[in-house]
Amino acid sequence: MVKLRTLSYLVLAVLALTSIGCPLLNGDGGATYTLTMEEPTGHGTVTPSPGAHPYSAAASATLTAEPAPGWYFRHWEGNVEEKDEAQTEIYIDGNETVRAVFVSSSTVVLRPALDTAIAKSEQYEPHEFFWVEYWGEDADWKTNGYLHFDVHYHLPELAADIVVHSAKLRLLIHTTEIATGSVGVFQVLEPWDEDTTWDQRPVVFANPSDSLEFEEFFAEDEWLEWDVTDIVHQWMNQEAEDYGVRVGHVFPDDFFGFEFWSSRSPDAAQHPQLVIRYSEIP
Repeated sequence: MVKLRTLSYLVLAVLALTSIGCPLLNGDGGATYTLTMEEPTGHGTVTPSPGAHPYSAAASATLTAEPAPGWYFRHWEGNVEEKDEAQTEIYIDGNETVRAVFVSSSTVVLRPALDTAIAKSEQYEPHEFFWVEYWGEDADWKTNGYLHFDVHYHLPELAADIVVHSAKLRLLIHTTEIATGSVGVFQVLEPWDEDTTWDQRPVVFANPSDSLEFEEFFAEDEWLEWDVTDIVHQWMNQEAEDYGVRVGHVFPDDFFGFEFWSSRSPDAAQHPQLVIRYSEIP
């Protein structure tokens, strides 16, 4: 009876010390702490798995969060190095508790409030499709496409309460003459409209947000897609004015001619699209 009572006291003592963050000793006499991975908020998996995991003092552990389909990783709760990164590290200098937070995602598809082309050789007349062409540095036939989706107009009630996970610009090809080189999407930094001429064309950011490379590419009725997440982040966070994007050449030796369906097409399914995937902030 005395031995059982003594053992019970020892168990209670260990539990008490652990609950207040005091380390246990491992077989080598070093301190051991517990990393507790709690069940995630939302739907997804974590590594290490939920439960208690012993670590030696001064060790570090790699944490990974993998969202379920239709969900996104939002952040970590706990004393981790990078709270907003799906893979991060935690330094074990005491008992730690960590939880991953996942949020569900939604998708909105925006059509442009304005789209047009600005040509060097002549004034563009708006119609059901617009040209994007570039036949080398010395050619007179140069045409850039401009699109403005007015994100804050379409999402005013969401702008302050969402996090954007991805944004894709999608254009449907009407015809292609030839395509070699790169077609990029650039952030526009100045206002423009349908009457803007080549000499008045707005300044754009020097580097493309994304570009597509082609080699002897011919197609029609095919969607092309560019990642413009970084541009939309700036618009949503009010870090830059929303003047839209320009579609055009990237390098002096690019050589291509595309016709894309515009927002004037009678078939709305052919209109340019800005596809935004987002989650509401909990």
